[in-house]
Amino acid sequence: MNTIKILYINIILSRLGVSNKKGIFESDRKLLHTGDYELDLSISDFEEQLTRTILSHKGDGLNLNIQSTKKRSYVDIELLVGEEDDEPNIEYLLHFLESFKSKVEKQEQTYKLSDFENYIYIECYSSDESELLIKALEKENVGA
Repeated sequence: MNTIKILYINIILSRLGVSNKKGIFESDRKLLHTGDYELDLSISDFEEQLTRTILSHKGDGLNLNIQSTKKRSYVDIELLVGEEDDEPNIEYLLHFLESFKSKVEKQEQTYKLSDFENYIYIECYSSDESELLIKALEKENVGA
């Protein structure tokens, strides 16, 4: 029997452009959804079901980044589209994730660094964000 693992999921739209100077580059990035879920199957089984669901609805243009600790998994679902493409409808994906929705009543949550089992996954998109993050971590006596 698998233990229940908490999933932190982000669905991100990444718009790609092409130029002679830059080659293929990310021209825009947008967070479409974020949520907490519970997983009672293996992360590899979840990844397989998730990939199959996305590819059967969207086709290609997918990047998954999954990082796991003993009790938690952090999943970034990056949907890749061209600059001229419409924003994809993600209702099918939200419907898929609905079966993993946390059954625990949520109260206002505050997290301590110890809650993250010595693992913090953060992606910064500018040097300003990086500097703010480093200062905040140093304030909590955490080395970056």
